[in-house]
Amino acid sequence: MAFPVGTLAIGIEYATQASLILKKLSDYGYITYVMTDFPSLFDSSINIVPYEDDGTQIWQQKRIVIKNILEEEQQVVFIDADYGVLSDIDNVNLDFLEGLSTSRLYSIESNTTKRSESLIPVMEGLKDVLKINNWKKAKWVAPNLFCLKKDREGKYMDFLGAWDKVALFLKENNYKIDDGISIGLAAHSIGWVPQKISFGYFGKMLDHKHFGTWETDGTMT
Repeated sequence: MAFPVGTLAIGIEYATQASLILKKLSDYGYITYVMTDFPSLFDSSINIVPYEDDGTQIWQQKRIVIKNILEEEQQVVFIDADYGVLSDIDNVNLDFLEGLSTSRLYSIESNTTKRSESLIPVMEGLKDVLKINNWKKAKWVAPNLFCLKKDREGKYMDFLGAWDKVALFLKENNYKIDDGISIGLAAHSIGWVPQKISFGYFGKMLDHKHFGTWETDGTMT
């Protein structure tokens, strides 16, 4: 049985694209979920997560989707809504490790410095919020393709709670940061070390919208 796949699709453009990719994945046997403000665009085979706008940045609301899915599932692979399928995806059953697995993993320090020195005060504020000694030791986690799998100790809930704290801090201080930083800091704060994996054939057959265009069935050309 293939693993559950979820996404966040806010706005007509993202919802339209997500409806194509999720329908294609559903047809291949994947259990699919979406949180969206355009639920009528989605096929009945796709599970709709009730739309909940908590006022945080849109990309930080991925955590809400994941929380809802993990009420029903043991794990979820999150993909961005603007993914397309390069070719057919068979029903793949990957054996994910407990905790957080990602397609790309970088140093948060180098990623933050590349983006802007102005992010440093934000990072220092988040260090205090999450009670971590050194944010520079955390990893940037690719937010467009990653898996969260429940662990026996229940630390996945601590991880999601830490991500909540990050999102709330950003909202209250009107800051914006990449969600890969948020995910990495939340994981670091609970002592998790994210695992970098290939996602196998599933990962190779997906790619982002800006690399091409799609047919109406969600296939990239």
